[in-house]
Amino acid sequence: MTDDLRADIARARRGERDALDRVLTAIQTRLLAAASNRLGGALRARMATSDLLQTTYVDVVRSIGEFRGDDPDTFVAWISRIMENNLRDRARFYSRQRRAAEQDREAPPELPATDRSPSAAAMQIENLAAVGRALAELPGDQRRIIQLRLIEGRDYDEIGALLGRSPGALRMLLSRARAALTLRLDQSNDGG
Repeated sequence: MTDDLRADIARARRGERDALDRVLTAIQTRLLAAASNRLGGALRARMATSDLLQTTYVDVVRSIGEFRGDDPDTFVAWISRIMENNLRDRARFYSRQRRAAEQDREAPPELPATDRSPSAAAMQIENLAAVGRALAELPGDQRRIIQLRLIEGRDYDEIGALLGRSPGALRMLLSRARAALTLRLDQSNDGG
């Protein structure tokens, strides 16, 4: 098993997405435990463990070529550092958000914009088309979980009955699907 993981880590570093998916699946229990342990009460009230993992997976997908180790323990430690950075960023964000909310209570309310310009409407249509193209490029299971959960709004029990997977496995699949979709959108924005 460890030799297979080592081989998949090496393949993932070379950009093979299936290999990275296998490695993340193999270590997902360790990552869930680490994320759950690190997510304190204050942050847990604002974000789910799966949200932290999703953000971390996006960063892992983007920077896998920078990873220099070759064994699962080193890989988990590398991901844990990325997760720690994401936790710090979220803590800072919520701290800034709290301060801004306190300042907003003192400021007069602003009137919402009622009209969108034609260029803003065109940009929204272009963005939706880009999301549709990126979604179409995802593997079937990833595309299906995004469709069922995020677009149709179905709950995990219903999706589990359709796909024959546990809610926990579906959450992990959704995290990986979101990461893959984000990466494809970033690549299309960069012209790649």
